[in-house]
Amino acid sequence: MKRLWRVTAMGLLLLALPTLGWTQGTTDRSEMDQWVKDTQNQGPSPVGARITMANWQQYKQFMPLGMQKLFQGTYFWKMPANVEINVGPVVSNTFLPKTWVEATEKYGPQTQVEVLPNGHYVIKNYHGGTPFPNPQEPHKGWKILANVFWGYVPSVYVNGPNNYGSVWSNDRFGNSNTTTLDVVYRWSDFNTDPGFPVKQDYAPGTWYTEWLMEESPEQAPYTSSLNLFFVDQEKQPFPDTFVFVPALRRSLRLASTARCSDPDCIGCRAVIRSVHTDTGHCIQTACLCECAAPGHHAADRATPGVQGPDLVCWSCFAPGSGTPRAW
Repeated sequence: MKRLWRVTAMGLLLLALPTLGWTQGTTDRSEMDQWVKDTQNQGPSPVGARITMANWQQYKQFMPLGMQKLFQGTYFWKMPANVEINVGPVVSNTFLPKTWVEATEKYGPQTQVEVLPNGHYVIKNYHGGTPFPNPQEPHKGWKILANVFWGYVPSVYVNGPNNYGSVWSNDRFGNSNTTTLDVVYRWSDFNTDPGFPVKQDYAPGTWYTEWLMEESPEQAPYTSSLNLFFVDQEKQPFPDTFVFVPALRRSLRLASTARCSDPDCIGCRAVIRSVHTDTGHCIQTACLCECAAPGHHAADRATPGVQGPDLVCWSCFAPGSGTPRAW
């Protein structure tokens, strides 16, 4: 009997260890509010600084809240002990194509922000390029958000069977999994790249579309999603999202509340959210999903003009970008 009890106790302990080791923390709105206060007066950029685990708190006023959480080790995903960030000077527009710069110079001066009676912000007279190349008051924070939201990415971005994208994930029990994806991201309006029409008619009323299909894992091949982002964001503030489920042999239209349940991250639930503050500033934070690496953006993105808890991953992503806009 004693031997049986010991075996049973050991089994229960082994079952409990993963949950003890992979417990997730939480982040609430009060921490976001405090972060906004702490980062209001950042001072000059610390060019030349070498940020490590030993001194990161000296520079936390420059960091998104999500990056602070990674240094704190609050969640499963955390900075490695030997992390080193070398801060260099700001480099602007060196990677932008000539046609994007020309569109910015041509259309930027006429792009405007309109505040509606309901308090929403909407962009007016945008035709391509960076909407506000030199954002100033009024509504400077919202203009910066718009610059990130309509940031440059190529007219077509593709991952296919020969160069598929990969997402490595861990669940709360410590199990690892790799998801491979085929991806087609396209501008359907406001194109500036040469060889592409400014406006395409395959998805009327949209300015951007995202199609993703899973190659693996084995239990989810060919699961696909389609996200449609609309020009009129006051009328359609959230993207239309469709999912093709092979087991059902049909597609489903998802509600906007299901936007963090993208099939490229099955079972994903955001545990850190950014907020769109009353002043319209873009809050940079991490989207740490329970099954996704930092920076994985699922189907969400910040939506200018919509106040409330919009999910933004790592920082405010440019549409279709797999790389976060660095702090």
